[in-house]
Amino acid sequence: MNAKIPDVTVYRLDEAINILEKKGIKFNLKTTVPPYRSREDKSVTEVSSKTYRVIRQMELADHSLELIIAAESHSI
Repeated sequence: MNAKIPDVTVYRLDEAINILEKKGIKFNLKTTVPPYRSREDKSVTEVSSKTYRVIRQMELADHSLELIIAAESHSI
């Protein structure tokens, strides 16, 4: 991963977004859920960022990030 891109893994989503936006880094979000929960749609359009954590980040070919996020256990 590019040294200019901060590692926001395990950050609360609102904190991660704040850090990435300040650095002008483009990103997209995908959610994941435990296997026992429904997997309706893993693309994210609106989430309450204080109830999600970044569990993985990947740099894409266009140098943007894909953040995999999951709801914190108390918010599932």
